[in-house]
Amino acid sequence: MPTSTLTVNLQSEEIEFFQKYAQRHGLTADEVVTQYLQRLKCGPQPSIHAEVAALAELVPPDLESNAEYHWHLLNKHRCMIADIRKLVPAVPFVPFTIHLADGGHLRVPTVDRAAVSPTGGRVIVFADDDTHDILSGLLISRVTVDRHPGSRTKL
Repeated sequence: MPTSTLTVNLQSEEIEFFQKYAQRHGLTADEVVTQYLQRLKCGPQPSIHAEVAALAELVPPDLESNAEYHWHLLNKHRCMIADIRKLVPAVPFVPFTIHLADGGHLRVPTVDRAAVSPTGGRVIVFADDDTHDILSGLLISRVTVDRHPGSRTKL
């Protein structure tokens, strides 16, 4: 597609902000302007409900949401693996099921069917046919424990 040159006069502080924004998002100045113009072409976006807007104001503007979310996931899954680490050697052993993020699940019917890696980053579940699954904590969505036949407790 043919391109043209456009010269824009802006205040120095606006140019500095623009350059920092592009750098922070890994974009060139051309890409920032192009993305903005494409959004303008799409027309006005539906307005945000007042209650949602009020909630959005609670979030600090300098919050690095991707980093915070990544930290949340790591912490959540470390806790899940810690729960499994406690369930495996429990006396008496109580069967449990590891539910996976893709909707699948792995049942742990006996103490010898599961192990947690020394660093706590992986769980290994052995099947009846001696095959095994090695799970990253990020794949585990929840753990349920069979307290009594037919009942489950979510951890």
